[in-house]
Amino acid sequence: LYLPPLRQRPEDIEALLDHFLNVFSEQLGRRVRRVSPAVLAAFQRYPWPGNVRELEHLVEGEVNLTDPSEEVMAHVPAALTRGGRRGGTLTGIPVQRQVRTSSLNLEDAEKELLVAAMAEHEGSIPDVAEALGVSRGTVYNKLRKFGIDPSAYRGP
Repeated sequence: LYLPPLRQRPEDIEALLDHFLNVFSEQLGRRVRRVSPAVLAAFQRYPWPGNVRELEHLVEGEVNLTDPSEEVMAHVPAALTRGGRRGGTLTGIPVQRQVRTSSLNLEDAEKELLVAAMAEHEGSIPDVAEALGVSRGTVYNKLRKFGIDPSAYRGP
């Protein structure tokens, strides 16, 4: 059975988006059920090198980033505008969308996001890892890299 890659069938993107929005909204306790026309157009323009799984993971991350009361995905995901994947970085991963870095340096942005997550989750490594969508090992590696002491974020 031959299934053409997603980049060769952009007409399927809208149906897949609807499906994944419903699945992840239900799983994550969100109300997002549709995308704005501008977001849909961005999804359809993207070349999808990772195929349907990439679309699925991107939608999951975006649903997780939305405010629980939002019903429409109104912002184009950064991964679609950069034309590439995030790789092993922490940037673009959900932490209440409250980190607004003004730095142009990727390392500074990662550190700022990690510090915000540590503060938000009172230094709980499992909670930080879950919120950032990375493994605990990645959190520990980034803490070591940036010289951050998790006990500084824990209560007395």
